Amino acid sequence: MITFETKNNRVILKKYSGTESIVIVPKQIEGKEVQAIGTYAFAENRQLQEIVLPDGLLKIDKHAFYNCRNLEQVSAPGGLESVEDGAFKNCEKLTKFILRHAKPGNVCLKHLLYDQNHTIKVMIEYQFIGMSYLYFPSYEYEYIANEPARIFNEVGYGAGYLYQQCFFNNDVDYIRYDSIFPSAIVSEDMETLLSIALLRLKYPYQLSDLAKERYRNYIINNFTSICMLIFEYDKKEWLLFLEQLGFFREDILPELIEETRKHQFLKGLAWLMDYQRKYFSSKKEEFLL
Repeated sequence: MITFETKNNRVILKKYSGTESIVIVPKQIEGKEVQAIGTYAFAENRQLQEIVLPDGLLKIDKHAFYNCRNLEQVSAPGGLESVEDGAFKNCEKLTKFILRHAKPGNVCLKHLLYDQNHTIKVMIEYQFIGMSYLYFPSYEYEYIANEPARIFNEVGYGAGYLYQQCFFNNDVDYIRYDSIFPSAIVSEDMETLLSIALLRLKYPYQLSDLAKERYRNYIINNFTSICMLIFEYDKKEWLLFLEQLGFFREDILPELIEETRKHQFLKGLAWLMDYQRKYFSSKKEEFLL
């Protein structure tokens, strides 16, 4: 299923011809490290849904995963040095990158995201430091002709395009990433904004106090609408995290309960009533006594 080539004591995976939906590329072949995924190695594979690339891999050649239209998740070593043009072109279902054992200043994320203009989640596991989990919204773009120079310039629209520019010294520029949020509020929908805010609050790697306050204020100022969205889409993990952060205050519960009842979100209503009973009813009883 794997065709490979050995060059200068390193292995280049030249072609994968299997049909598995989840593929774990071996770290070594015949005792030598796999250091590169060759040109068109996985191209046109319509069964592939998840790929795990080995520690020690340094390069993904151009068009390596071209037209892998069902590929959803890529796990790669943080020490990846080079991702060539078109490596993940036409991978429309690709929604998650995981970068393992990354070193600050040595994260090849910019090039992994190069061909992706749809929504992408990125988890970066930094060595001995912590974990970052980022949400990159989708965006639209077009090519506009520069007639005198006879060239075409790519122009992107929406906050997603700005988020794709948040890199400095081969790593994520977290200050810049967080600074885009006020602009994103104007152009993005609530689900997108909540995804960005919650992931940054849950995994606050290099999150400044100012940015933290900005994310929290957005949630506080839109809390009723956010809860209706969560109940509509049954996003239990978001609900539990908002609970952990202490957003469900006693003074706002009556309004939330009434709004949830109006929308007939019965599961959400039951959760709120139980929450109120569990955390606040005893206090009222003590006061009456």
